[in-house]
Amino acid sequence: MSAFAAFRRQPVPQQVAQNLQTITIPAPNRGIIQNENESFMTPGGANVQINWAPTMKGVKLRGGYERWCVLPETTPVISAFEYANGNVQRMYAGNATKLYDITTNIPSLIKSGQSSGNYVAAQLNNTGGNYMVVVNDAGDFILRTSDGIGFAVLSGVAGPAGDGVTNITYDPTKLPAGVAQGRGLVYVWKYRNRLYFIQQNSMNAWYLPIDAAGGVLQPIYLSGAAAKGGKLLFLGFGTGLGTAMIVDGVVVPMELAHLPYKKKTFEDYVGERALERDRLKKWRKHVADVIARLVAALEPEDVVLGGGNAVHIKQLPPKARLGANTNAFPGGFRLWADGVPAKPAKRASRKAAKRGRKTTRK
Repeated sequence: MSAFAAFRRQPVPQQVAQNLQTITIPAPNRGIIQNENESFMTPGGANVQINWAPTMKGVKLRGGYERWCVLPETTPVISAFEYANGNVQRMYAGNATKLYDITTNIPSLIKSGQSSGNYVAAQLNNTGGNYMVVVNDAGDFILRTSDGIGFAVLSGVAGPAGDGVTNITYDPTKLPAGVAQGRGLVYVWKYRNRLYFIQQNSMNAWYLPIDAAGGVLQPIYLSGAAAKGGKLLFLGFGTGLGTAMIVDGVVVPMELAHLPYKKKTFEDYVGERALERDRLKKWRKHVADVIARLVAALEPEDVVLGGGNAVHIKQLPPKARLGANTNAFPGGFRLWADGVPAKPAKRASRKAAKRGRKTTRK
């Protein structure tokens, strides 16, 4: 036999014909669902499963997990967060009474004697360093670090804290009744390099100066005029004219922009197109006239002017004040915290959708 017999071509089994079937996966028209038991989830919903990998026919569980760190206590971990600054990355975990650094598999105690392990953290980078501010939902003293290793406890006393940076304190002239200085802040986030806080059991938010990791907090009263009673009129000068009222604490949406005014509507004289067409001087004249007419007709006690073009209003009319776009963020957080159910949007007709293209941005 030839020494090369092993290299001769050999017959192979006949290929089995593939039996392919088409599988139709219905669209998740109910959107992302986060409040249903995954084992008994109603069809038509989507869910984010970070521990599952997709396959051709469905999903499969990803590989196992590795135990990284074991805390000394047997109480469960309630929350975890991280500090990231370039190559510096550290992890933290909190149980009911203690906060640990778990960057290595040997936990390091950061703070004990805490009233809650549900933490929220926000980082802010300024010329002094990359700071992280940490609060929990019990309103304990704020924790702050600039390197992810050493944490200062902000006791609420005016002046520098243990890390040399100014403490975070309430404005003493606006300190809420029953709230201890430095305590009672249960949520923190950063927006445009400014730190905002939510006060415990209240409708108050607080904020620091831009680029500041410490200093005196100033309030944003989320209840606003709604808590005072009476009528508040909001006018938003942007792409169009947005209008709404708060009447004795009840929000009343309105579409005053489409009411007739001169040869067209209010919106045609005070919207973005009018500003580009008529220039600033004539636009301001129309804005003042529209505000005066609406105030005379609706008789509000308070008038708030907002929208992207409100900054061009040179002289504020009587009863009027400028609002701030940043108020939308703490207001939104407060709305969801109160558990207000969202109503499903009705599908607009073609005519309404076409009309909406002109007035969506207000």
